[in-house]
Amino acid sequence: MPAHPRARTLAFALIAALALSAIGCGTQPPGKPTAATPEPVAQVTQGGATASPFANPRTSRSATPEVPAASRIISPTDTPSPGTPSLRTAPLPAHTRMAVADPSGLVAPSCPRPSSVFKTVAISDLANADVGPTDDSQKLQDGTNHSVAASAWAYPASQVHDWMEGRGAPPGKKIAFLTFDDGPTGVTTPQIQKILRDEGVHATFFVVGRQVNDKTAPVLRQSIADGHAVAIHSYGHDYHYLYPQRVANAQHISCDLDWARAAVRAALGLGYTSQAFRYPGGSLSWKGLAASEAAAKASGMTWIDWNSLSGDADAHWPHATPDDLVSNVFRSAQLEPAAQRNALVILNHDFFPNPKTVAALPTIIRKLKAAGYEFGIID
Repeated sequence: MPAHPRARTLAFALIAALALSAIGCGTQPPGKPTAATPEPVAQVTQGGATASPFANPRTSRSATPEVPAASRIISPTDTPSPGTPSLRTAPLPAHTRMAVADPSGLVAPSCPRPSSVFKTVAISDLANADVGPTDDSQKLQDGTNHSVAASAWAYPASQVHDWMEGRGAPPGKKIAFLTFDDGPTGVTTPQIQKILRDEGVHATFFVVGRQVNDKTAPVLRQSIADGHAVAIHSYGHDYHYLYPQRVANAQHISCDLDWARAAVRAALGLGYTSQAFRYPGGSLSWKGLAASEAAAKASGMTWIDWNSLSGDADAHWPHATPDDLVSNVFRSAQLEPAAQRNALVILNHDFFPNPKTVAALPTIIRKLKAAGYEFGIID
């Protein structure tokens, strides 16, 4: 019988505790922050740790890469260095032009800017395309995180959450929700966008606000124009700030969400709102989330974990080749109750560099299609 998504064995808990410094959708251990690396999974395996290929996808966490390189990230209220364009002054298409001030605090949050483990972002020529919308249906639909046209394949976060948790009736059809964490990046994200266009499917990008700057804003706008959803993954992805001693700090989480929304609104416009957010590390990794969940719910947001994963940044799943990632998606799904597989939320990453996910994605999509899945996004 498949393991229940909330089940945790003592052995698994021990593995998670011992590996906390190296795993987790950016997991960091309590205490002093350490420098991240592009493939922390390799550090775990090189150190001799052998992870079970049958880890529960809901308790598996993936690692935060260091994003090397080129451009300084500008936050909505940062003072840019000389010669660096500011998000507040950079020209934007008329439909995404932002206001100078927002009394609600969602463009200029009143709380101090959260700390971040992300510092820089690499940019490629692909990121400069900024094709943008060609008609009104491709523009951001006010009050959502997607375009007008994408409403046809968008599902409320609360509904997707309930499906994953086995609450209420499951969907009457198979729906795959491809999700990508830790972007936008100016290399991997455009590569993934191109694959999604070529395959004719859509996805949800859970973005890190600290990654949004004048050079990656076009990448976000392209996601909207292509019919994807842009959801929130945090502003800084800093576990020490969000979960000191592995216990959630509700005030910090709320501030972090405000700054993340502000960063995305600076790129997409004041009409941007997302019901969906994903805790860095996933909800099962931390204690004391009740207060932050209540606050998020009061603001209309619902957390979204995953029930399938490619394992592209996870020590508990084979990840040496693109074929491993393809296999992981379907193997991890089998650990869920059959009814909950009808709503498959698949964790991937668009950090840089991530060539294995880019290589595996076309096959993942085609196998999902062959298994009868259609593709949705999470509003």
